Amino acid sequence: MIETFRDDVLSVLTPGELDFLYFAELHLKEMASWNLDAAAAASLTSAPVIERACKKLGLSGYSELRWLIRNELKGTVSVAKADAVDYRAQTAAEALLRESRIALDRLSEDALSCAADKIRSARNLVLFGRGLSEFPAEYLSEYLGRMGRSCRRYLDPPFVYRDAARFAPEDAIVIFSSGGRTIPVVKAAAIAKKNGATIIAICSDAASPLSKLATVTLIAAADRFRISQIDLNSRFTEFLIADALVDRLLASNPATQDK
Repeated sequence: MIETFRDDVLSVLTPGELDFLYFAELHLKEMASWNLDAAAAASLTSAPVIERACKKLGLSGYSELRWLIRNELKGTVSVAKADAVDYRAQTAAEALLRESRIALDRLSEDALSCAADKIRSARNLVLFGRGLSEFPAEYLSEYLGRMGRSCRRYLDPPFVYRDAARFAPEDAIVIFSSGGRTIPVVKAAAIAKKNGATIIAICSDAASPLSKLATVTLIAAADRFRISQIDLNSRFTEFLIADALVDRLLASNPATQDK
């Protein structure tokens, strides 16, 4: 049922309202028969909170939410209002393609070449990504290893801080971060910058603290979706930028292409 509503609509719910929605998702069969008071008692939520959540979702009230649940149990996808949508896989694919086009349009050839040169020539190279951004960081580190470019990849901030504190101008760090505002990535960049090291940021926001600290920023465009404090931004374009870096490195050293 929760997939019926757009992410940006869900993001306006308070933690208490979200908790009710999560409860409803786990008890669809029961919710189909419960009245408002029964649903409030079972979910340990007040009736006003439930009604307020329904209004924010674009529904007339709890009765319409229950109507949606009943239709889902019947195998029918229903859209109550314009604020509620059936989020198809095609919609997700179109969003990823849009993000990719934007990322490619914003990808500076000079910045890409600079980043590739710094990666190639760095005495010590560290890759860092937090949360979902750890996956494109891992992706790039795997390719660099196959190309013979040694690097260290970290998930835990203390290890990154340790290496960054030992950096010199000959060293470089590649930081993947969707928003560029997560405390560990900004702190790691600040430590590296104080030691004169090269900072390569792969980030969706050119105005973020990470981007401003970076020597070079490669923009990985992404739609911004959050549910409560949970970041649901796509990391697809971070993989795309990683691929572009690999291509640039391979182009400058064709002997590594077979690897």
